[in-house]
Amino acid sequence: MLFWNLGTDLACFDMRPRSQFERRKNRRIATPTGLWVSCKFDKHRATLRVQDISAFGALIETKGPAIGTRFELLLSVPEGEIRLLAVVRSHSLGKGTGVEFVSMDSGAFDLLLKLVKRLSA
Repeated sequence: MLFWNLGTDLACFDMRPRSQFERRKNRRIATPTGLWVSCKFDKHRATLRVQDISAFGALIETKGPAIGTRFELLLSVPEGEIRLLAVVRSHSLGKGTGVEFVSMDSGAFDLLLKLVKRLSA
């Protein structure tokens, strides 16, 4: 299921003013030091720290794969296991790799919304 086909109202997650250059649909929430993601791309596997997250993407501490690369992510959080497909959208030197979540089932999306809501409280 693709995010842009979901009819979920996510306006409650967008609480900061937008700059003219902002492209994100929702603001990213800083994560505690214990939020990690397992990822798999090509034949590589890694466990990486998530610096911030939203319902549509995340910033992950890694130099990561090339922009445009699709890979699987697994978040194990108190809400449950969240499996999704992501694509690399950017690299920021010294910050990490920006990924967009492009596909997941509706159950995973519900868990992700609960995670983002909990972190933003």
